[in-house]
Amino acid sequence: MRKTIFSIIFLCGFFLSSFAVEEEPVEHASPSEMFPPAGSFGIGLDATPFLNYLGNMANGTMGNSLNLGDNRLYFRYFLTQNAAVRLSLQMGLNKSSATFMVQDDNAFLNDPLSNMQVEDRRTFFNNDISLRAGYQHFIGENRLRGFVGGDVGYGYNKLHYLYEYGNVMNEQNPAPTRVINWNNGSTGNTTQRPLESVFSTTNSILGGLFTGAEYYLLPQFAVGLELGLSYGLSIPGKNYEVYENMVGSQLVEMTQVTGRGTRSRSIYSTTPYTYGNLYLVFHF
Repeated sequence: MRKTIFSIIFLCGFFLSSFAVEEEPVEHASPSEMFPPAGSFGIGLDATPFLNYLGNMANGTMGNSLNLGDNRLYFRYFLTQNAAVRLSLQMGLNKSSATFMVQDDNAFLNDPLSNMQVEDRRTFFNNDISLRAGYQHFIGENRLRGFVGGDVGYGYNKLHYLYEYGNVMNEQNPAPTRVINWNNGSTGNTTQRPLESVFSTTNSILGGLFTGAEYYLLPQFAVGLELGLSYGLSIPGKNYEVYENMVGSQLVEMTQVTGRGTRSRSIYSTTPYTYGNLYLVFHF
C-alpha cells in the first residue's frame, strides 16, 4: 500500500507539472508561490526507485515493482525562504536466527534409547544507525536554484551473536550437548560455551560540506541532486566474548576480550551525498 501511494504521488506530480491550467501557469508563479516559505516542513526520499519503476513501465518490463531500497529518512525546516535546517536519519536493525535440534541430555540420562531433542539457537544482530544534522542555504529565484551547506553527524554500528541452549549446564552435566558448528548443525560436548560474541562495535564522528541544485516541478515539490566532501573518524570498541563454564559446583559467566578494531580517519568526495542519483522533497 505504501509503495502504491508513493507511486501515485510521483506520477501525479509529473502529470500536474506538464498539464497545469493556462489561466495560472506555474512558469509565472512568483518565488513566494513556488518555494517553501519560512516555517515549511519538508520530507525527502530517494527518487531512483520511482524513475526505475517509470522506466520499466514505459518499456513494458515484466514483473515491474517499486523497490524503495534506501531506508534513510530526511527532514528539513525552513527558517526563511532561502535557509533551512535539516536532519537525516538512517537505521538498519537487522536480526536473523539459526536453529538446530540437539540431543536432550536429561532424557538420554534417564533413558539411553530416548530420541527426545531440545533446541539450540544462535541469533545474529547487525545494528547500524547514522544521524546527521545540518544547515542549507539556497541561491536563485527561478524554478532551478542551487544550494550550499554543511552538516555534522554520528554513526553507530554493532555486530554480535547471542546464543541460547536447550541443555542446562550444571554440576550434573558440566559438558552438555550443544551445536558446535552453526553452518551444518553438528554437535559436540564442551565444558565451555559462548553466550554472546561481539565482533565489531564502532562509533563514528562525521562532518561534511555539500552543494547541489533543486528543480521545482510544482510549488513546494522539487527534484534535486547533491554532492559533497565528507570527513569521518571511526572509533572501534573492544571485541569480546561472554561464555559460561563450571568452576567446581558453580556456574560462572566470564568475559574475555578478543581484540579491538583499528581506528581510522577518512576524507572523501561523495556523490550522491544524501540519496540516490536524484531525490524528491515535499513540503507542507
